Amino acid sequence: MIGAVVLLASANPGIVTAAWERVTRLFAIGGDPVPAGPPVLSDHEIARLGSMSQQQRAEQLLSWSVNGFAGARELLEGQVEQWLGEITMTPNLQAIHRMSMNSPNLRVRAAGIEVYLAAHSYGKSDEEARRLIEEIYETDEHRPSRLFVLGLLSSRGVAVEVAFETLTAFIQSGTYAERYWAVEGLAYSGDLRQIPVLLEVFGRDPSPKIRERAACSLAQSGMLQWADRWQSISGLLEMTQDETLDDETLGWVHQALRDITGERTLTRSEAWIAWWETEGRHAAPDPHDDSPERQRR
Repeated sequence: MIGAVVLLASANPGIVTAAWERVTRLFAIGGDPVPAGPPVLSDHEIARLGSMSQQQRAEQLLSWSVNGFAGARELLEGQVEQWLGEITMTPNLQAIHRMSMNSPNLRVRAAGIEVYLAAHSYGKSDEEARRLIEEIYETDEHRPSRLFVLGLLSSRGVAVEVAFETLTAFIQSGTYAERYWAVEGLAYSGDLRQIPVLLEVFGRDPSPKIRERAACSLAQSGMLQWADRWQSISGLLEMTQDETLDDETLGWVHQALRDITGERTLTRSEAWIAWWETEGRHAAPDPHDDSPERQRR
């Protein structure tokens, strides 16, 4: 057999070369994605969920959601209400949750929010929101974390108005920890009214860390759609002309512009303004465009 392979290789070097090139092309790290198979869950995998504990089920379904398996998010959505008070944020679930909140797919981030609320025993009700608001104003001890949860509840359609009012109030006058977690909560609320609030935080908050979180929330993190993030560009362009900004903050402004627009080569304020006037105003993505081209960009 070895001899036959050697003879084949010597007689048909083109065939061997082509086969080898195919292998190296498929397994190269760079380039467009190469599917290993259809991203669907097998009947066997779905059936296996029945023998799992609620904790294991939550971890598995969120992991499948992060990895883009069709139907995983729908299964998670149908079961997450059963997990309230039944699951905890174990190190494994915490790691998977962190990946979900950094997913480029907002539906996966929404799944991460649902799991977080269930793992911390927060129901999605007006009564829960009222209790949370009372705790926020009655005690200082856990106020920062409760401000964050208030934003998460808002993203699920609970207490949207009171969440926005409360979060913006603490962003304007809270302690460092309160401002930090109010910014995070507002970002994950998905409320479009956050854009001017975060622009103000980005340019004026005395804490560099909070300014950075506001920048990230405008550019990539949180629950804003990509098309909605473009609404912050005019404010960011104004910031490039603000001579009172320090170099670090100005660098974050340029980074936010690059993250939102996908324009990686622009580095000067004048170049950004010229691009916006000639191309940028008409380059905003369609929020309903899920084409592979848009996703790759």
